[in-house]
Amino acid sequence: MSSIDPERQKRAVAYARAQHLLLAANLTVLGTYVLAWLLTGLSRNLGTILATLTPFRPVLVALYLTLFALGYAVITFPLDFLAHRLSRRYDLSVQTFWAWLADPIASPGAMTSPFRPSGPGWPTWAKLVSLT
Repeated sequence: MSSIDPERQKRAVAYARAQHLLLAANLTVLGTYVLAWLLTGLSRNLGTILATLTPFRPVLVALYLTLFALGYAVITFPLDFLAHRLSRRYDLSVQTFWAWLADPIASPGAMTSPFRPSGPGWPTWAKLVSLT
């Protein structure tokens, strides 16, 4: 049996703590962002403006969600950058800033989200949730 390196264990705990703080910050920003859209009337006004552009509801919804996601990506960019720097600090990533910045452009379906699936079993959970 191999023993666990205490220094490595301390680093893992510190990394996990920082990741949890980033998650809490991200969820706080998300909640604030959604409330701001709803309480300021931005959601209603944007819906009215978009409705003048197209009468087709699916296109309207797609445009609305795209603008919502774009705004969220802009305001969470600093948190995403901190997460990238954190993974570099703990030697979990060797990706440069420019390569990291190009990731969403290269694969737009994999944008960072607090609700993104993770782990090897997520397809199974996604299938189960979709059945309910």
